[in-house]
Amino acid sequence: MTSIVKRFGACLASLVMGVAANAYAQPCSTHLAGVGPIDPQNGFPQYYIDSNDVAVGPCLDLDCDPGLTVPDPTRPISFPDNFPVEFYYSRAVSKIDGSGPFKALYVAAVEGSFNNGQVPLAGDQVVFTRIRIRISPLMPFAEYTVTHPHGVNVLQADADGAIDLTEDVGKQPLDFEAAVTTGDVGPFLTFLDGPVPPGPGLTGNPGADQSVTGSSCGTNFFMIEGPGLPDELPAAFTDQFTLSGRKVVTTRSRTATTTTRSPATAARRPVGSSRLARRAPRSSASTP
Repeated sequence: MTSIVKRFGACLASLVMGVAANAYAQPCSTHLAGVGPIDPQNGFPQYYIDSNDVAVGPCLDLDCDPGLTVPDPTRPISFPDNFPVEFYYSRAVSKIDGSGPFKALYVAAVEGSFNNGQVPLAGDQVVFTRIRIRISPLMPFAEYTVTHPHGVNVLQADADGAIDLTEDVGKQPLDFEAAVTTGDVGPFLTFLDGPVPPGPGLTGNPGADQSVTGSSCGTNFFMIEGPGLPDELPAAFTDQFTLSGRKVVTTRSRTATTTTRSPATAARRPVGSSRLARRAPRSSASTP
């Protein structure tokens, strides 16, 4: 469900004012706490665990990811002959369909794939975090503030009046800790409320809209502010997402799996990047 709002609550208003005053703050995300052992059957980590002790394994079934693609869906998953080129540990998708042609898309995911991007290949496994924001049509070259569960981006539309941002972190083969130490998708979002509760063991419903919880800042929504939005309103807003993720029960504690971010990796994010965020008070507030 999508809503276009004319006025903001106190929490959203304070967040907007804070962004302007803290233009180069860090993203509003908490690094994942750790990565599990490697699965000898496919060479990928058995799970990732977040700062809330939620562990998720690969979505390798249609209940977790209805869009999962393998060469032969009638046969069991096997590596490498019947294995997906891309799959998710966690994925949150939010969409806004405004009046007329206006459309907006937000994706936050931890994805497994292969560096070659074409075929499953041993030794070529990668796991990375992804933030994707796509919005159009907008005013060409105008600036827009996009608030989402993992931070705030201030982005400029291109000459065609479109924003198309994809930030992938951690695409070196077999470097499975990059999603933990430098990724900006965490903690995992999980189901809060909706007409169709998730199936057993799932973090949310991948096929129906729902409200979510998990944002480090309590910004469990997708909001766009700037000129030329539908109906001349100051913001487009939704708190509805689809979620993919399968919880893993593990006795391994978060402390045991925590990877400390070193000064060298912390310095990789350049000062003055387009990623903007501030910590705000918690509010109560298909495959892209």
